[in-house]
Amino acid sequence: MPNPGAISEQADRKLEALRGLPTGAAAGRPLTLSEVGLDPAETAGSGDHYLRLLFRDIGEVVGADFIETLDPILLEQYCVMSVTRNEPGGEILKTLIHSFMTAYSRRASSDEAMEGLSHILSAAECSGDVVRQFAN
Repeated sequence: MPNPGAISEQADRKLEALRGLPTGAAAGRPLTLSEVGLDPAETAGSGDHYLRLLFRDIGEVVGADFIETLDPILLEQYCVMSVTRNEPGGEILKTLIHSFMTAYSRRASSDEAMEGLSHILSAAECSGDVVRQFAN
């Protein structure tokens, strides 16, 4: 069961970490909520309001511990993309984890699961991100 206090605390920590960082593509933050038609400052009184809701959504689905491990910029950009695509960010992660575990745990599909993971890792690396890989 999610811990709302821990989730809120992690969301606030991530928002605080983002506050002093530059925005824009050069800073690794090309996506903004205002570019997708949302002006958080006008609709909620705070530019952090929507991101806080999105961060909490992810935390409620995959846990505060998971949120704690994420780079704040990566979390922000993921959330903005989920708004851009009108998709539920937390549920995407839950489905990804569950589907991978299901495929990996079966002899008939474990190779395909690892191949799918390899494709995702390659896509992340092509975007210029360095992804920590598991040791096998």
